[in-house]
Amino acid sequence: MKTFPLEIALKPSVQFLYDRFRAAGYELYIVGGFVRDRLLNRPGGDIDFATSARPAEMIRLFERVVRTGIKYGTCTILIGTDSYEVTTYRTEGRYEDRRRPSKVDFGTDLLADLERRDFTINAFAYDIARGEVIDAFLGQEDLHSKCIRTIGNAEDRFNEDALRMMRAARLVGELNFSLDIECLLGMKACAKQLSQVSAERLRDELSKLLLSDHPVAGLRALEKGTLLSYLLPELVKTQGVMQNAFHAHDVYEHTLAVVDAVAKYKRTLATKDILKNNITLLLAALLHDIGKPQTRKEGELEGQVSFLNHEQEGAKMSQVILKRLKFSKRDIETVVLLVREHMIYNTSKWSDGGVRRWLNRVGIENKDRLIALVRADRVGRGVTERMTEVAREKENADLEHFERRIDDLIASQTAFKISDLKIGGTELMEVFSLSPSPLIGEVLQHLLEKVLEDPALNTDKKLLAEAEIFLKSKVF
Repeated sequence: MKTFPLEIALKPSVQFLYDRFRAAGYELYIVGGFVRDRLLNRPGGDIDFATSARPAEMIRLFERVVRTGIKYGTCTILIGTDSYEVTTYRTEGRYEDRRRPSKVDFGTDLLADLERRDFTINAFAYDIARGEVIDAFLGQEDLHSKCIRTIGNAEDRFNEDALRMMRAARLVGELNFSLDIECLLGMKACAKQLSQVSAERLRDELSKLLLSDHPVAGLRALEKGTLLSYLLPELVKTQGVMQNAFHAHDVYEHTLAVVDAVAKYKRTLATKDILKNNITLLLAALLHDIGKPQTRKEGELEGQVSFLNHEQEGAKMSQVILKRLKFSKRDIETVVLLVREHMIYNTSKWSDGGVRRWLNRVGIENKDRLIALVRADRVGRGVTERMTEVAREKENADLEHFERRIDDLIASQTAFKISDLKIGGTELMEVFSLSPSPLIGEVLQHLLEKVLEDPALNTDKKLLAEAEIFLKSKVF
């Protein structure tokens, strides 16, 4: 076991927490990722604590305690506006469901508690009084070598909790580290156990991986550990699917390049808050070409390849995949839309009415995400004899011009949806003595289509006149 000094500026509430435990005769240490991140000079997240006190004793010591996971020794202690998770030292029995130990015994030894953790870089403890890091498993060496290594035998750790394999890949993405060879071999040996992990837990880890600073590194770790075959078998099927002369990579490598481009955008586009930490954009990047293997056709000439309607097929597949992983209905709808609409070309030839109809179809709230996906898709194609730097610059210039047209049209306060029309269903029913029925929706949709083509029609008088013409054309 090693110890070494580390100065950490802590809130007064942390000191209060520590003093209360120590005054009562109990140990209290900061543990886990917070210590690791401070050693890496990364912003620290939530602070977790380990203690020799039992849950009942924590409840006795503090006025406000939430019994977060009392069966497993975890309480959340509230001090002022701050909250801290504190867990009793534990030793664990067998993991019969590959998720949680079948039996948890509370302990009195910090080192025994640290030994049950997943990776060496997550097994640090911080002695608040001494200002020292306790490194029982050479985690500091692994930080220096940028290595993810399990505590003890990798297969044992992954068989205990199969989600640890996803966590390893996520740490690769967050820290841009590499998997230790034993860790990688353990993942390969235990990959099939991933099928026994709940969809919700897989969803959460995949989301954290994609939102990390280096998601492609994390995806590569999943690939090398053969976890992708169990998590996203549809993505594995894109490997080796060659594309046309405008692409430098197969579909899989292109997909990773697009994810990488999106990850870079979300770090740099400070003015586009909607793109930051937005899981839907990253999921769309990951799934945007998922339909290509099913739609690939070869032409008569060598190298002639097409993927007609792959965006439609991909949208259907994306819905199935995201439902399987228990993403929210709202996220699924957004990703499906982005995948379905990502093929945007020749926008310089679109009329203003065409741009307005496009905005009506995709929604103003999605236009920034969709433009970012299209731009990343083009970056991900790479440079070839057919897709030269000059050609790509022209495409990007056209896309920037398209963005400016969109912004100008939005600024003009043109109607893009039915609620933007100057009249609504109530006025239609009053003026034309109509009862509530689907016909009202038909009329409003017709009026919107007219206004999308000619915004000057969006006045009460002109819309009522157009509605009268439409109603007369209907057979009652």
